[in-house]
Amino acid sequence: MTFRNGRFPIKLTQKHQAVPAAPTAVSTKIVMMELEDGKNGRFENVLHMCYTDAMMKTATIHARINPDIKTKAETILHRLGMTPTEAIRMFYAQITLQNGLPFAVTIPNNLTTSTLAKSYRGEEIEEFDSLDEMFESWES
Repeated sequence: MTFRNGRFPIKLTQKHQAVPAAPTAVSTKIVMMELEDGKNGRFENVLHMCYTDAMMKTATIHARINPDIKTKAETILHRLGMTPTEAIRMFYAQITLQNGLPFAVTIPNNLTTSTLAKSYRGEEIEEFDSLDEMFESWES
């Protein structure tokens, strides 16, 4: 299949397909694709995940969020070719599949909290001219 991304055609070739176990409400299909950039001939592997609901989408979610965070997140989603609704559906599907949040949520320990507070105040900050210099300071 060939399609255009605005500037030049891209050839899409399906390389691998796997269908993992999923709850009855959500059918998940993972497809590995290879994109061929018709202009420079570069290849890029892309993992494309498709979620197809077996039931009608009738539930609604309403949430208030900081406008700056919303704008930044939607900019990233747009670059990924996703809508906020698709991202939320994907997030909920992952919660269901993993039986919990799809990422670790932790509370920093006292040392981390103290170190970050000092850093914000500009206290006990070391500066280095190079990474080598920084790594050498760790050895002493």
